[in-house]
Formats: sequence, C-alpha cells, structure tokens
Amino acid sequence: MRSVEEASNAMALDGIIFEGVPVKVRRPRDHNPSLAATLGRSQLNPNLNLTAVGLTPKFAKGPDCIFVGGLPCYFTEAQVRELLETFGPLRGLDLVKDRETGNSKGYAFCVYQDLSVTDIVCLALNDIKMGEKTLTVRRFMSCI
Repeated sequence: MRSVEEASNAMALDGIIFEGVPVKVRRPRDHNPSLAATLGRSQLNPNLNLTAVGLTPKFAKGPDCIFVGGLPCYFTEAQVRELLETFGPLRGLDLVKDRETGNSKGYAFCVYQDLSVTDIVCLALNDIKMGEKTLTVRRFMSCI
C-alpha cells in the first residue's frame, strides 16, 4: 500500500465473498498500531464505498468491533449470540467457520447496537473460562 490509510481501507475487504471465496486481509504479524499512527490516518475512510464496485462486506470490522477468541469449537452461532446478547442486542455477529467442514474455528467478531457497551463486554468476558478454554475478548482494532 502507498499509505497507512490505504492499508486500513484494504482491511475493509476482509471477509467479503469474491467469486464464491471469502477474502482474507490481515496486517503483518509485526504490525505496531502506535508506530503506524505516526505515519498517518489509520482508521477506515468513512467515504469508502465498496458497493460502488460491486463488493459488500460480510461484516464491517471497525473500531467498535469486538474480537472474541478462545470459544469452544463446538459452540454454535446461536450459543455465541446468546452469550454475547446478555450485554444487549447485536448489530452484527460473525462466527468464523472452517470453509471445508463448516465447524467453528473458535473465534468471532461482533458489534453491539449500543456502542457504549463495547468496553464493558471486553472487561466482563476477557479471561473467562469456557469449558477448557479461556476467552480473549478485546476491541478488534487493538488486536491486529
């Protein structure tokens, strides 16, 4: 990418379906958000219009998106939704599944209708034991 802003905009392509195949866009493992912030804008451009080029994001991952990792792989989407909706109604939920088996990969992304509960959810659910696993719950942008 030519700029930090372009790289952040490219992140909006994560999860879209292109010719029947989900697209994965990730930051490099050594991505340092603090260092990147000194180089320029690192938020998704609000004027980015994927639908203008025929693309619709599967799930918009932005600063209010929550990453939920460490979910038992046998949890269904309904069970994950039930857990998360104890804090309020969701605007979106994406339980990531293996493309071949359809089984959960043990992590999900969500956004609440009431964005004020985002940090509350992260504090309340992070490090909670679920079966033999421990949840990792944080804002999505802080974990990439």
